[in-house]
Amino acid sequence: MIPTTNNTNDHHHHIMEDSQVSSPPSSSAAAAVVSEDAMQDSQVDESLSTTTLTTTTRTTTTSSSSSNNNHNNTPPLPISPSLVGWTEPSTLQEKRSLYACGNDFVTLDQLELYPSYAEKNRLEQPSIEGIKKVFSSYLRNREYPILSQFNPEHDAIKKGYYDYNEAINKKISFFRGDVSQLEIDAVVNAANESLLGGGGIDGAIHRAAGGILRKYNALLNGCDTGCTKISPGFKLPAKYILHTVGPVGENPQKLTSAYTTCLELVEQYNIKSVAFCGISTGIFGYPLDKATFIAMHTVRQWMEIHHEKVDRIIFITFLKKEVDMYNTVAPYFFPFKPLQEK
Repeated sequence: MIPTTNNTNDHHHHIMEDSQVSSPPSSSAAAAVVSEDAMQDSQVDESLSTTTLTTTTRTTTTSSSSSNNNHNNTPPLPISPSLVGWTEPSTLQEKRSLYACGNDFVTLDQLELYPSYAEKNRLEQPSIEGIKKVFSSYLRNREYPILSQFNPEHDAIKKGYYDYNEAINKKISFFRGDVSQLEIDAVVNAANESLLGGGGIDGAIHRAAGGILRKYNALLNGCDTGCTKISPGFKLPAKYILHTVGPVGENPQKLTSAYTTCLELVEQYNIKSVAFCGISTGIFGYPLDKATFIAMHTVRQWMEIHHEKVDRIIFITFLKKEVDMYNTVAPYFFPFKPLQEK
């Protein structure tokens, strides 16, 4: 199993998914795993005053992020924002004047790239043998989907590990903080089936985007578990919101589907930068280590053939235990130095 550190003293409130979903699935994973911390924080620390962000100091000349670039051949949204009275700001300055976070937004160029992040945080690179051992425990379990539809020729399950890939690594970032501050193309919202807002990340995004988001989402007629729907970002710094519904309890297929349907929309809408929160890891009850494994596996498998389509994929963390888990799991899927057989 993946070695982890024991973290029981979290100093930040957790942004968690809302619980308004039908009864939890009954499937369970057979692999040996590390248990989650017993305590779950229940509120959002909106000030984030003590959170350390991996950013550089902003100046008044900060360049626009990819969220404000015009992408060619981007299809229109399935429902026009004009139906709820929304007109997209015509300039970046006008858009920024609407942000709920004021000037506390974070642009793409302020996010540290994974290679330097790994070095700064002294991440440990497991050996090929160590990676294969973990993969054999998780990926060969029938409950974990084999993502060969992404890249059947280079499926890590066939050889037991992912290769070091500098080009992919330079398109990965980790951000510890408030997802509603990111001025990028799209942020992923851990929504409930109604899409009308809830607690945790869902509530924080709805508050920051404004009441118009709820009005717009009411026209989307909900969303099934494992699926994703797109909306404008409205008053968020992000251009789009990808509302995905993760499973309640353990269901690897549904959780994988939540990530893959987000990535399908990334392709469809020519999204160049997207931030993923930990889907289903709050009060939805998915064990943090298993959920992190699925998140990393799904994203890496997709990037094997699609990494040229994006500029950045960002993994959002908030609690120290989440940071520690991502730091432990990331090198299994994104080796930060070349791997050698013994």
